[in-house]
Amino acid sequence: MIKITKADKIILSMLEDDSRTQEKDIAKQCNLSKDSVRYRIKRLENKGIIKGYSALVDYTKMGHHLVKLYLSINSRTDIKENLIKFAENKKETFSIYESVGQWDICMTFFVKDMQQYYTIENEILNKWGGYISHKEFLIMLGSELYSHKMFLENRKSKTKKIFGPKTNRNLNELDHHLILELIKNSRQSVLTLAKKFDKSHITVTNHLKKLINENIIYPRASIDHEKLGLKNYKLFIETSKYNTQIENKMMTFLKLVPNTFNIIRVIGDWKLEVEILTKDYKEVEDITRNLYGNFPENIRNVKLFVISKEQFYPGIRL
Repeated sequence: MIKITKADKIILSMLEDDSRTQEKDIAKQCNLSKDSVRYRIKRLENKGIIKGYSALVDYTKMGHHLVKLYLSINSRTDIKENLIKFAENKKETFSIYESVGQWDICMTFFVKDMQQYYTIENEILNKWGGYISHKEFLIMLGSELYSHKMFLENRKSKTKKIFGPKTNRNLNELDHHLILELIKNSRQSVLTLAKKFDKSHITVTNHLKKLINENIIYPRASIDHEKLGLKNYKLFIETSKYNTQIENKMMTFLKLVPNTFNIIRVIGDWKLEVEILTKDYKEVEDITRNLYGNFPENIRNVKLFVISKEQFYPGIRL
């Protein structure tokens, strides 16, 4: 585990919230000079804590659904690897998670309609159906992403609502080019981007503002939490007695849990997926126990998904 300072935590928090935050603004929050902040960012990059800068793209804003497929594989390691390679090469794939526990793999896809997903699932079943002992398909209704409290140092947590019901934003060619560039490196300067596309500084600035303000893209730093001693867990909350009011109470409770950094609403066998970053598995047990204690009539079961590896493919070719 790599130890980091208070200033490092502020830097990580601000870059994770928005990787395009300028060094001068970070310096104000850290009470440091801009040169010192630049040095610290470089050091965090060299240590591998900051793995890079990219952008989450909310393709639900462009008329797509986000769907999830969980699989239990009852077979050799090479079968699992071949299945992952298949998903990596699908243009619709957004992310792949590997796990230890009940599920072995979770794959997420952006699709225009359920027929497109149906075709992908049939490809998987045709090639690997004999090795799949169980599968679960879910439709994502939305996600609330929070600043991780380990990094805040008394700063206010930010909430981002992403991957909601599909809408159709009108994007032009420059918008699409900028999205692809920010996926590669979301800290590229406006001047660099303007030069690449032979556009004015003002034109590029306005297009970037639109993409960010309309929550189509979320520029953020990719952080290796394991180097900081943190482990990523998912809790799947299966419910019995349930309605919107109960869901709101449950989400309010989960937001107050210091380790919660993402709450996902889904249609499927469970209602909520809760992502937790923590150094101590005992905290996961405590959260689960408190969930049962606070919602005894509403929670039927809480399942655990321990993420061992995750990979994002934000530049899907739609």
